[in-house]
Amino acid sequence: MKIAWFSPLSSALPLQQRGSISAAAYSTSILLPRLEKFCEIDLFHDHLSEYNGRPVHSFLSAYDRHRKAPYDVFLYHLENGPQAYFSRIHSALMPGVVWFHDYFLSDFGPEPILNSAWRETVAKFRDRTREWSSHEQKHVPYGPQALREVSTAAVKIFSSERDHGEYRRTAELSIIPPSARSHYLPLPVEPVSVLGNAPQELLKIAFCGAPRIECRARTLLEAVAKYEGQFELTWLVAENEENEARELLADFDLPTVKIIPGRSPAKWHEVVTRSTVAVHTLFSVFGQLGPYLNISMMHGVPSIVCNFGQGELLPSSLILKISCGNEAALELNGIFQRLAGQDLSDLRRRVAEYGAEMFHADVIARELLTVFDHARPSLQSVVGRWEQFEEAARSQLFTEATALARPDFINSDPLAAAFTELGWTSL
Repeated sequence: MKIAWFSPLSSALPLQQRGSISAAAYSTSILLPRLEKFCEIDLFHDHLSEYNGRPVHSFLSAYDRHRKAPYDVFLYHLENGPQAYFSRIHSALMPGVVWFHDYFLSDFGPEPILNSAWRETVAKFRDRTREWSSHEQKHVPYGPQALREVSTAAVKIFSSERDHGEYRRTAELSIIPPSARSHYLPLPVEPVSVLGNAPQELLKIAFCGAPRIECRARTLLEAVAKYEGQFELTWLVAENEENEARELLADFDLPTVKIIPGRSPAKWHEVVTRSTVAVHTLFSVFGQLGPYLNISMMHGVPSIVCNFGQGELLPSSLILKISCGNEAALELNGIFQRLAGQDLSDLRRRVAEYGAEMFHADVIARELLTVFDHARPSLQSVVGRWEQFEEAARSQLFTEATALARPDFINSDPLAAAFTELGWTSL
């Protein structure tokens, strides 16, 4: 199977400056070595030429490469942020498999797609008797859901179960029938060795949220400030968040809080494996709990989430949940008091089993291959019809161009190169 893989890549992302992990780059780094054993994979990016010794092609060359040696699958990793703009652009030019790591987007994308006629285009693709959209028409962007991107996806995958449900609730237009299957595929985690955890007096808390209101950092500090017993809080922050985190911590007299700059999945693996409990209290429609919650569960560490969005959908028998209101600090403190000195070995075992079943990188790689394999026949059909649709659009534009121009200008040298590039034949 030959795959065109569009994704932000870790070697191009200054994570310390951005302050957050790229789910796409993270997934690519884990899955690529596993999948390339079974697939021929070409990487596409907007400016890199190499990634871990592998060649990386400009996304602008994907069309020509596809014409010379067709791909079976175009895979687009889509997430919130400018680093994924190129993937958002190309996903509407060639239908493929789109893996949504974010369904809620904080902007409408780069300049080329701001006045996109995607609604009319998708409707015309589904019904060829419709009129073509007027070139003078203004199109108001919709959001914050990725409605444009999801409408042109031939196969849809979501790494957040909350986002998958939101897609089913909100999506209206698509180049494929609404009854077509969509998929939930969480962010992968490398396999780990689950350590035992004998009861101990010192409660070790791990937290990797930003020092902003949506991660409930102040709520957590209020909770541990009232904790009656010995504890140690390790707070993993991005390097550009360290000063803000220390300013927030200065409001509390908490000498047993350790702030570690340089948040990354690799560092979280180190921190959480030594912890009694992990705190993942993101309370926002933007972003998701993975991969950090997934890592915590793979290690078998009991984890606390807000009973909202993605957290609400997690099994209550394995995950500790707090409300999103004014009682959150009190509820957190109560959970810490209950966990202190308890034998958590059974809970840790069940959490680790669930984590391995849901997030193990080998499992996710196999599931993604299964999606590719099952989607190939329908992808070939959609891509074939899309190419015919593009040809009809070129013909329509050519007709309009010739109607506007003087006959002697149509065959002039200035237009010859443009006509050739567009695949037209001059009169």
